[in-house]
Amino acid sequence: MFTGTPEEKEKLVKYLASLKGDGKGAPPASGEPAAPAATPAAATPADSAAKAPEGQQAAVPTGGTADEAKGMVNQCMACHGEGLKGGLGPDLHGVVEKLKPEGVAAVLKNGRGGMPAIGASWTDQQTSSMIEYLKALK
Repeated sequence: MFTGTPEEKEKLVKYLASLKGDGKGAPPASGEPAAPAATPAAATPADSAAKAPEGQQAAVPTGGTADEAKGMVNQCMACHGEGLKGGLGPDLHGVVEKLKPEGVAAVLKNGRGGMPAIGASWTDQQTSSMIEYLKALK
C-alpha cells in the first residue's frame, strides 16, 4: 500500500508509466525508444555532492529515526522490492556506506539515473529518518 502524499504518488505513477517494455525486463519492441536505466549508476566519490547547488555540499538532515521511516518504506518497495533487497531498482542494503549520508540525501531529493526524486517534497526529518532506516538494513 502506498503511503505517500498525492504529489509523491503522481510522481511515482508518471515515472512508472514512462518505463517501456513488458514489465518483466524485456526490452521495448523494435522502433520504440528505450526507457532510461531503472537502476542508479554506480556511485563515485564525486557523486555524493553532485546534485547539491553549485559550490555547496548536500546538507545531511539529522534528528530522524529508523522507526519514523517505516511508514514511508512502501514507496521504496515499489521499485526496490520486498525488504529493499532489489527489484526494478537495486538492493539498498549498504547504500549509505556506499554513497555516504549526503549522497543518499541528494539522490532522494534530486533523483539520479532511473531513480525519481521521490524525496523532493519530504521534510528534513523524513529524509533523515529514511537515511537512518537505510543504515539499519540487515
